[in-house]
Amino acid sequence: MKHAVEAICMALGLIVQGGCYESQLPLGPSGQTAVDEKLVGGWLQVPDDQNADNPVRLAVIKFNQHEYFAVWRWKKGPDCIVTRAYCTPVDGVNFLNVQNIKDPEAQQREFIFFKYAFSDEGQLILEAVSQKPLLKDRKFDSSEQFRQFVKQHLDDKDLLMKPVRFKRCDQVALDVAIAEKKTAEKKAD
Repeated sequence: MKHAVEAICMALGLIVQGGCYESQLPLGPSGQTAVDEKLVGGWLQVPDDQNADNPVRLAVIKFNQHEYFAVWRWKKGPDCIVTRAYCTPVDGVNFLNVQNIKDPEAQQREFIFFKYAFSDEGQLILEAVSQKPLLKDRKFDSSEQFRQFVKQHLDDKDLLMKPVRFKRCDQVALDVAIAEKKTAEKKAD
C-alpha cells in the first residue's frame, strides 16, 4: 500500500505538506453509511501550481449500497491506483476511508482518509488527513478511539491538508476503464 498511498498523495500535491496519515484501522466499519450518489461519477482535478500539467482523474463507481470502487489516474505515474472507499461521518463531517485493492497479494492494506464536501458550484473538495504534526507516529487501539481523536480535532488546522478540488468530467470514468483494461492485457501477456 505504501507505494499506492505515496502515489496518490504525490499526484494530489500532498507530499510536500507532510504526507497522508496511514492506518491499519479505518475510522469506522463499512456498511453503516449509504453511498452518496453525488460522489459517484468522473472527476478531474482543478489545476493549481502543483499539478497544472498532470491533473488527477478520479472515477468513483458505486460498488454496493455502502462502498465505492475508486480509480485514481494521472499521466505521470503508475497506470492507475485502484481503491475501495466508504464514508464514515464524524460529528456531521464526511470522511472517506480509502484502501488500495489493486494488489491482491498485499498482506496489509492500510487506509488513508479524506474529508469530502461539495462546493456551491458542485465541485468535489477533498482534504486529506495529515500525518504531521498531530498524527505523526500515532497509533490507535480501535476505530472508535481514532474517530474520537478526529472529532476532538475537527477544528484544528493541523488535522487536514490543503483542499484539492475536482470538477465533474464524465469522460474520466471511460478513460480509466480503458486504461485498466490495457493494464490487465499487458499483465496477461
